[in-house]
Amino acid sequence: MSPDGCSGARASAPQLPEEWLIRDRADAVVCSQKSARFAEAAGLSHRSAKQVAIAVSELVTNVIKYAGSGKLVLRRLPGDRAGIEVVVEDQGPGIQDPSAAMEDGFSAGHPSVVELPPSLRTGLGIGLGAVVRLMDSVLIENLPGAGVRVTATKHCAVARSRIASP
Repeated sequence: MSPDGCSGARASAPQLPEEWLIRDRADAVVCSQKSARFAEAAGLSHRSAKQVAIAVSELVTNVIKYAGSGKLVLRRLPGDRAGIEVVVEDQGPGIQDPSAAMEDGFSAGHPSVVELPPSLRTGLGIGLGAVVRLMDSVLIENLPGAGVRVTATKHCAVARSRIASP
């Protein structure tokens, strides 16, 4: 393990941000796979990389579903809080209530998707809630007249010293 808590060779870690356009449903799979590889190259564990991939898939699916298109940017975070940053942006209508949208059961602006008849449901309503659980931090920004930007981070696991109890 390197001094910043990341495993793997630091020389293979991506140094520059990587960016992909989001245009259709297939991009959820492509972006998910690319983000997992990026996360592992940056030193995250296989499990953490898979968590990043699931979160990216959820975010990209939301972009396609609600905005039609957008972009994904992945950046390596160096130093004491080493890991990666995921930024997904779109130019859609925005999220009316971001904190409600991060709760399970919220989908397409409906606060309790489970109460809707199946024909009116647009999803399970766990996408943003899952992103919050999988990532270390999540920030949702409504950009007036310009859509939504979601920034999420996943940090490398830092070994914790064991303290003996008396």
